[in-house]
Amino acid sequence: NNKEETGDYGMAKAKLNSHHLRLVMSKLKKTGSILVIISQTRDSVATFGFGDKKTRAGGRALKFYATLEIWTSVRETLKKTVNGKPRAFGIIVQADIKKNRMQGKKRRVQIPILNDYGIDDVGACVDFLVEEGHWKETAGKIKAAEFSEGAVSRTRLISLIEENEHERELRKLTTNKWNEIEDSLRTDRKQRYQ
Repeated sequence: NNKEETGDYGMAKAKLNSHHLRLVMSKLKKTGSILVIISQTRDSVATFGFGDKKTRAGGRALKFYATLEIWTSVRETLKKTVNGKPRAFGIIVQADIKKNRMQGKKRRVQIPILNDYGIDDVGACVDFLVEEGHWKETAGKIKAAEFSEGAVSRTRLISLIEENEHERELRKLTTNKWNEIEDSLRTDRKQRYQ
């Protein structure tokens, strides 16, 4: 609209976000569309030791209008030793759900991303099932009765799953374990508003 907003740059951006998101929201509902906004975080200087240590530019409109807000950060660099030197081949990304209007649940997951492959969903499922005690890991060997006869390394287990095209079964197993955990967290009481 070629009108210059008053105030500093941060305030102008917040006003614009609020104005434009208000206009877009009704159109999204009518068309059944989703809007994904990617925003970079920065360290917050106004926390004084309390609250979130990270913030983002653009004011509160992004959070206010969001149905689901996911904050990601790199937790770890994956390395292998090649020719006597540690070399990076991927990262572990931590995804924190900070706002969830769909279910109200705030969860945290870790996702391996490999440089030459992308998101390693099979590896993530294997790690989850080991961490949650579905499979036992001893001395670097995983005993996964559904996919191997004996205990094998993580790398070999992933190979067996992919070679035999058992990715769907692995995802189903992971979903069942996730749902089992979620069910155990439910409050077993009479519903208040029925």
